[in-house]
Amino acid sequence: MTEAHLSPTNLANYYHNQCNLYLHNVYHRRDRIDLKSHKETQTNDAQRQRQRQPGQSTQTASALVTAQYQRGIKWEARLFRSLENHNVLIRVPPSSDSTPQSPKQIRDILLDGSKHLMEIEDHVYITGIVFQSPSFESELEEHGSPKGSIAFGVAKPDLIKLTLIKSANNKGSKSTGRMIEWEVIDVKSSTTLKSSHTAQIGFYHLCLDILLAPLEPDSTSSSDPTQTRIVPGKQATIWLRPPQSIEAPDDQDSNADSYLPVSTSTSLLLPPLRTFLFKSLPSILTSSKDQVEWHLNPACQGCEFLSGCKKETVQNARLGMIPNLSIPDAKFIGEVLEIAHTLGIDVNVKKTNKQKEEGEEGEESTNDYETTMTTITTTTTATTAAAVVDIENLDRLVKGGIDKLERTYAPTAKRFQRLLGVQRSGPLKWSPMLDAAKLHKPQLTRNRVFTFPRSEDFAIYISVIVDVADPGEMGAFCISIKGKEDPSSQ
Repeated sequence: MTEAHLSPTNLANYYHNQCNLYLHNVYHRRDRIDLKSHKETQTNDAQRQRQRQPGQSTQTASALVTAQYQRGIKWEARLFRSLENHNVLIRVPPSSDSTPQSPKQIRDILLDGSKHLMEIEDHVYITGIVFQSPSFESELEEHGSPKGSIAFGVAKPDLIKLTLIKSANNKGSKSTGRMIEWEVIDVKSSTTLKSSHTAQIGFYHLCLDILLAPLEPDSTSSSDPTQTRIVPGKQATIWLRPPQSIEAPDDQDSNADSYLPVSTSTSLLLPPLRTFLFKSLPSILTSSKDQVEWHLNPACQGCEFLSGCKKETVQNARLGMIPNLSIPDAKFIGEVLEIAHTLGIDVNVKKTNKQKEEGEEGEESTNDYETTMTTITTTTTATTAAAVVDIENLDRLVKGGIDKLERTYAPTAKRFQRLLGVQRSGPLKWSPMLDAAKLHKPQLTRNRVFTFPRSEDFAIYISVIVDVADPGEMGAFCISIKGKEDPSSQ
């Protein structure tokens, strides 16, 4: 077992699901694998998914992660073959003892690679650079976080691009050396740029800049005017997959690099990333687990900790029991409860000791609910801990205090009722979504649903055949019912 740390892939996953609890769980996990083989990125994440430790996601999510990883491997291999065909790719073999390269070794690799620029005079790509992330002590101190409050693991960017910037033999200059600019490039099988991609390349750039900066000679030094300087580029890049490129014939490999990479300016990318890494992130990781606020929602489908969060959501009647409720919407509902409290609306439900005991022992009822509600998953709303929004408190507000809220905050009350699917029958109001969460039974919402359920106890299919001779008439229809235990039609 190795010490706690986060990988660049973990950071990318966070920027996808925005879940503080995911970061806390993965950082403090007990099943950590020693990463001496350098396969720190998606390989180990996919491996953990397949192992299905307690609290991890289902086999469906594991198959999805594996498929995405294999697609990425195919696109990367295809792109590398294309770069080799153009004689612009340099492969760095792994060390015999599988240890990360030191900053000096990395700089030597970049200097060796820059020699090819004398022949190509344009650019060259290097793959195989592996390094241990720096400790970021000065950055943490600068942002007011304790030293050692966070640690990062081994990093392996897919490509480092070297470009000849200029020959420093301008008139009046004592230096006759060259300036080589390095740029981090990560290869992704996606066809669109995502925030998770930019976070990952931003982290790689930040690491390399900190590791290499102390090794660079002073630009004003004239001790060796012919020396080559290695400087960071002004952008970081994602090389996306062009449509249909993976399945193209092998004889078209030479065209795989024709799809231009997407670059992001580091001046825009790094400032918010620094704030998150060195200020927000240490606060999340040093908090106790019960202080990390989170919300179960569709963005976390495929997370390895999904099943455990589902169980806790149902047991504690959290807002995640309402399907398809996003993080911003969940935060809004929590704020509405705070507004109701300031208006003097009593929404707190006092439970007896017997009710609390029954709630703790009601574990067997979770399966019925999990197979009834659609698309339940995990994420967070803030970095600071707050009281869990209770389903019963919301139900009490809907049935007893929503009218007062409407009179004072009409637009807020309208959005609140829309999110919860509030319905009216005379003077009475209720929410089928809240009733389903409380009773653990399906309820009729009377609303159109555009999201297919991921699992169910019974599926009802209605097939309609229109008479083509008379479009106004229905030729035939069929109703099929399929049960979970008996997959045959009835």
